[in-house]
Amino acid sequence: MIYNRTYVKELIRKRMDASISFTESDQLEAAEKIFSEEEFDEMIAEVIEEMSTNRSNELSIEWRPDFEKIRAAGDRLARKKKRQLWWGCAAAAVLFLLLPAVIVILKHRNYRTEIGLECASMSSGVELPLSESAGTIMLADSSIIRLDTNATGVLLDLNGISLAKTAEGVLKFDKSSSGREVNTKDTAIVIRTAARQQCVIEFSYGMRVRLNAQSTLRYPLTQGDSTHLFIEGEALIDIPSQLFGSVMVIQTSNGKISSDYGRFELASYAQFTRATVSHGEVLVSDSRSNKRQVLQCLDEAVVIKSYLPKGEKVRQDSLFYLKNGDFEQASQWANAVREYKDVPLTEFVWQMSRWHGFTVKNMKCIPNKLISTTVCYRTNREKVYAVIRDAGVLMYEKKGLISFCPEDHKESRTAMK
Repeated sequence: MIYNRTYVKELIRKRMDASISFTESDQLEAAEKIFSEEEFDEMIAEVIEEMSTNRSNELSIEWRPDFEKIRAAGDRLARKKKRQLWWGCAAAAVLFLLLPAVIVILKHRNYRTEIGLECASMSSGVELPLSESAGTIMLADSSIIRLDTNATGVLLDLNGISLAKTAEGVLKFDKSSSGREVNTKDTAIVIRTAARQQCVIEFSYGMRVRLNAQSTLRYPLTQGDSTHLFIEGEALIDIPSQLFGSVMVIQTSNGKISSDYGRFELASYAQFTRATVSHGEVLVSDSRSNKRQVLQCLDEAVVIKSYLPKGEKVRQDSLFYLKNGDFEQASQWANAVREYKDVPLTEFVWQMSRWHGFTVKNMKCIPNKLISTTVCYRTNREKVYAVIRDAGVLMYEKKGLISFCPEDHKESRTAMK
């Protein structure tokens, strides 16, 4: 199909509208290699003209791009620059027709320059579409249910608990009077996400958890008045209103978070917990010393670290309160357009590694630098590597393993400069 000009033009149109899927994006890249640059540029121009005609009719805007000037400018550039000009002109043409004000147009043109066409139609601060919610449901008997983005309705009915996927894409827990019984008290429903997956889960009273890539949520089948969860990885929690007696309680490897109202980001790894608040009231306590801290104001945060004292066999916890955390940056992974402003390179690499699924050999080797960039959740890992290189950082890649350590650069002849 990628040899068919009509089909390739449809892929180009979808890319301009930011509605192209991952599979279609790969097909379009393959098509670019099949057709000559002149043929491909001609198809881009045809799509721009067709789209501008259609949208002008819909919006009654009497404006047409000057394609002769575009072609003349393109001819004066190198062949590589020529392709970039066509895509840029495509973005300008479509945006001019869709946006009412010149200021807004220029703002979105900047977005297209930074993040490409995949997320150009999405505004800053907008979370990933619920329709793309995905993951895997696992039970104690090794049963597995893979969440199909197209499937809706009841997926599981177990021990008085119903688990269904709504039409908008949310995985919703509810009470049920039917379903098979499981008597084991420690049996739980486990929801896991892989790289490039996020899953939005809703519990009673409208409580929602957005689970980031490579994260796990465990929901015990035995629940009391409160909602009890275990989370490993990263999650964005929304409790829309005070629950009047019911509380969400989240257990981590070394801490516990309780809240009956609020919005906060949670990072939970082995021997590490971090909670950063947007608003509401969140109580954070460690597991061993039971130290606790209440978070109520924007950007307040708590970090719990566990360590093994020298000569001891039992770990201890340290709880740190941060008045000036950064909720916006901590929760960037939940957005379709991810904006990083003067954040530590370590934080950026960590978030990108979880989303794209690559492994960093030693995080301590990452240089102490700040980075400012904007990336789309649909961006491939090669573009992320390019962003890191543009920050002036030497990086080595081998079989999905990334290293910033000098000794690996010396050993490798293929260091990514």
